[in-house]
Amino acid sequence: MEYSRERLYTRFSFFALAEVLDATGAVMRTRVTNVSYGGCRLLAQGQFPVGAAVTVRIQTPTDHFEATAKVVHSTANDVGLLFGNIPTPSLFVLRKWIRAAMQEKPEAV
Repeated sequence: MEYSRERLYTRFSFFALAEVLDATGAVMRTRVTNVSYGGCRLLAQGQFPVGAAVTVRIQTPTDHFEATAKVVHSTANDVGLLFGNIPTPSLFVLRKWIRAAMQEKPEAV
């Protein structure tokens, strides 16, 4: 399946710690560099195959977010995730983060 490069959601700079769990249960610890209602971008020191199903956990000092996601972009330096199922408590956290980030300028595409 091919993914469109056109983004449906505005991305905002956002910095937090994250863990990505793949289908084997392997965990990669990384950092989030931007977030949107549709997904996020992570700094990564390894590649995930495009199309891979993962679970992403994002942690700030005050909040925790967890959702299923699909890898839509992957290089040796970064990974783009498209969120899938976002449980209601995590959706509230994501809304809170995006509202705070809206005070800043959206990332240039």
